[in-house]
Amino acid sequence: MRKEEMQGTRLITLTPGPVDWTSGGMVSIIRRQTGIMVPCDSRCLVGWPWEHHMVWAVLNKGQDNAIKEIVAAQSDRVAAILGGAMLDDSRQNALEYRLRKSNISARMFKIGGALGNTAAKTDLAYLLYMVEKPMLQAMEAISEIRNLFAHQLSMSFEGASDPMDKAFKKLHLHIGKTYYPDPFTNSDSTYEIGPTTTRRGQYIVNLQLVLIHLMGDYKRHAPHGNFLM
Repeated sequence: MRKEEMQGTRLITLTPGPVDWTSGGMVSIIRRQTGIMVPCDSRCLVGWPWEHHMVWAVLNKGQDNAIKEIVAAQSDRVAAILGGAMLDDSRQNALEYRLRKSNISARMFKIGGALGNTAAKTDLAYLLYMVEKPMLQAMEAISEIRNLFAHQLSMSFEGASDPMDKAFKKLHLHIGKTYYPDPFTNSDSTYEIGPTTTRRGQYIVNLQLVLIHLMGDYKRHAPHGNFLM
């Protein structure tokens, strides 16, 4: 993989580093760029009492900001809307990385284009062997949950709702896993996955696993060639 193709792509782990609550505190962030772990000394998330590692695969500054908002807000709606947007962004980036470089891509992915809606991009990812059935189902569920929150003011993860119940039944990527995968080595990392005893936890962990998997697709395939490295 060419280094310039991966510029800005990184794996971020939010860890319970030393926090001085009297001054607001700072959570330490480790960035992984093209396989190299380097510390980030910038002020990132302030005042949140971390109990677990949270591992996020981040492609750009917009996703970086979305993660901070999801964690800081502790709102189901914020997590659902921004999580769905992050998935859509990562999925489209992964697909574009597989395809021939051409201005045709912009036409295909624009609103109203052949790949302008979420379902079409998800289906194409499956047809290209980018994801298998469990990952496909998780991507569908995350998109469905985003739509539920976008159109119903009273929606919550834990609320009684048949559509929400059906969506959560498809979020099972965490089952049987202890550690987050490392997208750069195709093996487990040393970070244990977060708690999944609540629906919020289940949603967050499955979103993380999907984003990490999509980041790994950059490593597995040659740029703009759709063939394995």
